Amino acid sequence: MSFPDAGAVQASLPLGGPRAADDALKLWYEQPAAQWLEALPIGNGRLGAMAFGGTDKETLQLDEHSVWAGRPLVYDNPDGLAALPEIRRLVFGGQWSQAQQLVDQRFIGLPAGQMPYQPVGNLTLTFPFSGDVSRYRRELDLETAIARTTYARDGVRHTREIFASAPDQVIVIRLGTDRSGALSFTAAFDSPQQSGSSAIDDRTIALDGVSGTAKGIEGGVRFRALVRAINENGHVTTDGGALRVQGATTVTLLVSIGTSYRNYHDLSGDPAAQAGGHLAAATARPYDGLRGDHVTDHQHLFRRVELDLGTLDAAVLPTDQRVAGFASGNDPALVALHLPVRAVPAHRLVPAGRWPAGESAGPVE
Repeated sequence: MSFPDAGAVQASLPLGGPRAADDALKLWYEQPAAQWLEALPIGNGRLGAMAFGGTDKETLQLDEHSVWAGRPLVYDNPDGLAALPEIRRLVFGGQWSQAQQLVDQRFIGLPAGQMPYQPVGNLTLTFPFSGDVSRYRRELDLETAIARTTYARDGVRHTREIFASAPDQVIVIRLGTDRSGALSFTAAFDSPQQSGSSAIDDRTIALDGVSGTAKGIEGGVRFRALVRAINENGHVTTDGGALRVQGATTVTLLVSIGTSYRNYHDLSGDPAAQAGGHLAAATARPYDGLRGDHVTDHQHLFRRVELDLGTLDAAVLPTDQRVAGFASGNDPALVALHLPVRAVPAHRLVPAGRWPAGESAGPVE
């Protein structure tokens, strides 16, 4: 596989005002992500994913906001109460370093520090194609919170859209080609957690696991991730932990994740029931309905703030080129783009307002 140089791709795209206007709220690139920091984030506050935009292989690193290492426990230090009078004496005596030492040794919770956040795992789509790729583009549209990848290979145009729906509580992946029967791929889960994959039915596979151990505290958050293929033609089969699509034109993948988390001291929930319930409800809906409700829901919050600093020629370039040239150039629109990227990169603070009281707006990566 090879990609054309940036100049060749740029020459094929419309330049100037129309392109700059179309891309005003988009992060876009002319090559797949080579590392995690280059992947595009999507999410709904509870579910999140990082999409790499590959052509031989697409990887989505999956998150669910309650999957943390360890389990509920009492952090109280048994020596804390007895040490408190001496800590106070040192503080009031201005002996700050000695007081801090004693806090660290006998007062701070056990184990010290918070448990680390954990990824659920990866969903990998592997495409049985070879040959050069042309007209490649991947983007994250902040206006719609949809990540999109398009490219041509062997005369076939491929399109991929990914978003995380808050109304339907699933991650949606829509794959399509402009030639009938030209879409084939294999989907499979893997995870750094203790886990296993299996087939649920002839179009659904599952990843079941438990969060990791940290600081000597055994993981206790159980989870289930499901992915189901809804095809309009072609064939879908499962084999163990693999989901295979052959000879399709358009396929929608629905990803649902449930956990045993109920609250900070209760891990008795049913991850299979939660994941299965969201998946069943989303399966009954057409793609246009899922997408439309997602966009409406996102824009209701996203459009509350807008910043326009003007647009110059640099705005027609891919985002990575704009960032690289910013120090020596003049690109006020990149500064304006930084506002929604910094504050609401499609899945952090916009969805946080939907969460029930008492649930943390923790990290999703």
